Amino acid sequence: MPDFWPFFKKRAREEPPAKWSAHLATCTSGWEMDTPLRDIPAVVLDTETTGLRMQRDRIRSIGAIRLVYPELRTDTTFCVQFRGETKIDEGVAIHELLPRQGESEAGESLEALLDFIGPRIIIGHHIAFDLKMVERALSRHFKYQVTLPNPRVDTAHIAQRLFPRHPMQRPWSLNELSVKLKVPGYQRHTAGGDAFITGLVYLKLLGRLSPTNPLVLGDVLGPARRHWGL
Repeated sequence: MPDFWPFFKKRAREEPPAKWSAHLATCTSGWEMDTPLRDIPAVVLDTETTGLRMQRDRIRSIGAIRLVYPELRTDTTFCVQFRGETKIDEGVAIHELLPRQGESEAGESLEALLDFIGPRIIIGHHIAFDLKMVERALSRHFKYQVTLPNPRVDTAHIAQRLFPRHPMQRPWSLNELSVKLKVPGYQRHTAGGDAFITGLVYLKLLGRLSPTNPLVLGDVLGPARRHWGL
């Protein structure tokens, strides 16, 4: 019996949308793997979601701040909230966003996020999860499968290099790092607040390194995705 399923499946568009192509074009130059992290402009990013199931859950808010070592550029920030489903999701106990709060259409804000990130590297705590959720949201918006080309750096991985833990121990949490590095808990569990805290943690971690032996980009790429099995 012939297989008719491919005819009924909703196909993704074959040509990349112009906005996505424009973002890829900004990232073509790339960064050398031996470039010190201190010399690379970055965006610190965090999301709040309806849960931790990537296949089913959705983003409720995104917060991002640009960073140029040794400064966290609080004058250049990005923050947006999206409306959720009609029912209260399981993440509301953490992010406290009710279903009807935020924008009903995510498309323009997601495209604005691409403009905000540009060619910069992306910093986050357990950033693989946040970026996977952003990529899925962009793919739904564009109806085209996207994968962000920007290098991503996980502050949990940098912390493990500076403050090693046994492999059987869980990775450093953002709360633990902020306490250890004396970073104030500003608006915790909001996307903008957590991005701000993560940015300060990142600067403090880099500040603990010797200027004569800095971390380079090649030292910190890769483990973020393996941590989440992505």
